[in-house]
Parts: sequence; structure tokens; C-alpha cells
Amino acid sequence: MIPRPIILVAETSSLGAALHGLLEAEGYSVRSVRNARAAQTVLRRPEAERAMLVVASNAWSSETLTQWSGGALGHRPLVLVGTRDAHLRSHGNLHVIRLPVAPRELLFVVHHAANQLEPSTAPPARPGSPHTPRAPLRVSRSTS
Repeated sequence: MIPRPIILVAETSSLGAALHGLLEAEGYSVRSVRNARAAQTVLRRPEAERAMLVVASNAWSSETLTQWSGGALGHRPLVLVGTRDAHLRSHGNLHVIRLPVAPRELLFVVHHAANQLEPSTAPPARPGSPHTPRAPLRVSRSTS
């Protein structure tokens, strides 16, 4: 099965660049955009019908999450990476990952979101597994 394509909304550009590289290295087809408006434009295209959203935002709020919650971006899965909102929790098609991002956790959540499954606890990595965590993904914490 071909992996679900990903529209990566890089609200925080440095975090977006790091996530883009990691997801592409894992074989996902990733299209990066800067904001929710650009994501809406891409999502109108027929080739984006199966696409899921990954949002890179280390701000208190996310424009893309607001648009998604209102239905403007469809009911596709959304993975929000880096939010500072301590009260926001994963539920339904929304999957929340806080900083620092462990690559193995991110890939586990993206895989399950792409298959519309609720993520639970990631299984322990086998020694030598490509998903064995080495160190958290380092990104700047600016809101640019």
C-alpha cells in the first residue's frame, strides 16, 4: 500500500524543515506549505484527496488547527507537532506531539494517523531498528 501523502504546514519554519526531512527519509511523499491558506489550496487538488496534515507549530495556538477544527480542511487526520498548549490532547483524528520530538514517537503517530488508528504507546524498539531513538529532534524554539 502506498503511504498516505502528507501536507506539512510549517507554521514554525525550522521545525517544519526538520520534520520534512525525517518524513521523506521514511518514504512519505511530503509537500510543505507555510500556512493554512496554502494548505487549503493544495488540498483542493485531486492528488491530495488522501492527504493527511502534519502541522509544525511551537506556538500557543495554530492557525491550521483552528481551520481544521472548523471543517475548512476536511476531516482528514492532523498531527500537530510542537504545540505549547498544555491542555490540548489527542482525540479522534487529532494527534498531538509536544517538544522535544522523539523521531520514533513521531513516526509511530504519523503511521497510525495515516491508517486512521488511535495511537497508543509505541512498542519498544528492537536493537538495530531504524526507529531506535538516538536523541530528540533538535529545533529552534522561535515562533518565526
